[in-house]
Amino acid sequence: AAREVGGDYYDCFEIPENKLCLCFGDVAGKGVPAALIMSRLSGLVRSVLSFTDNVALATERINDLLANFIPEDKFVTCILGVLDSTQHTFRFVNCGHAEPLLRQMDGIVTPVCSNHPAFALGMFPGLTYSETCIHLNRGETILLRTDGVEEGTSSDNQQFGIDRMLQLLSDSGGEPETVCHQLLRAVKTFMPPDKQSDDIAIVAFRRNF
Repeated sequence: AAREVGGDYYDCFEIPENKLCLCFGDVAGKGVPAALIMSRLSGLVRSVLSFTDNVALATERINDLLANFIPEDKFVTCILGVLDSTQHTFRFVNCGHAEPLLRQMDGIVTPVCSNHPAFALGMFPGLTYSETCIHLNRGETILLRTDGVEEGTSSDNQQFGIDRMLQLLSDSGGEPETVCHQLLRAVKTFMPPDKQSDDIAIVAFRRNF
């Protein structure tokens, strides 16, 4: 966390039929209030996804419950998804978060744009969400991150930015652990030791066969 209790959140857990639920988010603000919202979101995600793997319906339910809990000036950007290891698909809803990045086997990296841009969680109850589904080919890698990566700032006030991240992901080879370690190390090296002002969270996964 960035010098205090933070609000970045990620969780991954099994659900029936060889599927994994992945939730990756960033609570507005820092400190204890953000951590409490993060804890509440974690419980809601696990509870709701125990009843359905319909990502859109689950997101709508989580949003309604969260909107009745958090202060008006708080919200959560989030990607809620289900990874199906049998069908090799990743179905997700992007609630105002940075777009997932897809690295193909040849090193080409592209953002995975949501078909239906959506509000962050907790802003308004009663919202409708729609899912995006992508098929992962062999050797393809998905990267998720919070804005602490792009917004990492150097001593001369330059941001790490999207271009450096895309190049690093392209050159990485796509192995998830390597991607995460290289990206985190690059951002930490880019920033002075006392310059980190936001949390950093990175998750990557790949289809191997």
